[in-house]
Amino acid sequence: MIIVIEAYMTLRDRGSYLAAQVMRDFQGKFVFIPFDSGSKTAFIAADADGCVPFFWRADVDGNLVLADEKEVITKSCGTSSAPFFKGFLFTTSGGLSNFEHPLNEVKSIPRVDSSGQVCGATFKVDKAKKESTSMSRVGSAANWLNNI
Repeated sequence: MIIVIEAYMTLRDRGSYLAAQVMRDFQGKFVFIPFDSGSKTAFIAADADGCVPFFWRADVDGNLVLADEKEVITKSCGTSSAPFFKGFLFTTSGGLSNFEHPLNEVKSIPRVDSSGQVCGATFKVDKAKKESTSMSRVGSAANWLNNI
């Protein structure tokens, strides 16, 4: 647990580290949810293999419900729940991202039950779309002063 808290504090206090870089170095079966009461932020992550059962869903009031037993989610949120996604992390400040492909966009795909009703969503890494970086790149032969 101390390692998880230290990793979270590193991400919080030294913003130059990407969360994905820190998460990629974790190995084994894990799910953790450190909550920072000072900033009212949560950091949720699960291992890339999805070995630990972990479910989430928003309730009718818009609160995020998290549990390691699907029945807890079903009692709180109705019939629909979703497993937390393998190799993903969620922060209240940054949303959902994949720590194996941190620069790729995450696409929401509606989940449909056997009766044809939308009952949630699943998320997939779009390997074709990458987020643009804030710095424009210029070839070494170009005059960089023209870009200022």
